[in-house]
Amino acid sequence: MFNLELDNGIVFSHKDNVIEDSFTTFQSHMHDNFELIYFVKGDVDFTVEQNTRHLEPGDFILIAPGKYHHAYVNASTGCDRYVFRFPVAKAFKPLCDSLTKREPFFTNCQKIGLITQFFDDYYDKYEGYVLGCLFQSELLKILALLCHSAENTPQIGLAMIDEAIKYINLHLQEPLYLDDIANHCKVSKLALSIEFKDKVGITIMHYVAAKRAIATNEAIANGMKKGDAAKKFGYNDYSTFYRGYKKLQSINNKAVFNDTF
Repeated sequence: MFNLELDNGIVFSHKDNVIEDSFTTFQSHMHDNFELIYFVKGDVDFTVEQNTRHLEPGDFILIAPGKYHHAYVNASTGCDRYVFRFPVAKAFKPLCDSLTKREPFFTNCQKIGLITQFFDDYYDKYEGYVLGCLFQSELLKILALLCHSAENTPQIGLAMIDEAIKYINLHLQEPLYLDDIANHCKVSKLALSIEFKDKVGITIMHYVAAKRAIATNEAIANGMKKGDAAKKFGYNDYSTFYRGYKKLQSINNKAVFNDTF
């Protein structure tokens, strides 16, 4: 097992949790960066927004920035996985752009997954910049192979939630109210609220606020002036956005600190 954080913000870890409770639900959360998970063994149902899969050994999950996700774990089987978090660096961007157009679950990837064994070996034998270079090169290789040859299995999500998420993402620059989203989905506000919270793990308006914050931050990172980006996505000014964004980061950092999946 290992945990390694590089100066460029990439985090590599190998986890095999021992959980006291029979079943544990890891808190729904999201990241500013990409997260790639390779599942080795366990009894886990994993949800990325509206899509859920019962994980099988050899599965990869690629979670894009701003995508809420959580896991339901049967602790009696153990939970062995590799987790990689990395920013949208220049070297990774073309591969991630291609991969995020597909479903988040990549299945039957045992051959690609064999690469993860090198990480444990490298961690025991090397250190410093050499270790960092080796880890990053293997991560890049995994992404390239997933892009080229991995099976990508469409997951069946709840149509109502799928439609709500699509509507929200298309209207982030406009006022968004629960009434509007429910009317678009042709369901009651109560039904939508209950199903969304149950499926995604957070309230629908919390989701809207988080999506606006992430979109604003991405616009700023891509060169838009801070004030212009904030107003584009519905904030009165940059300081209002910044307070909301820091609050969102605090919530998600707390989830990560509490040993999320």
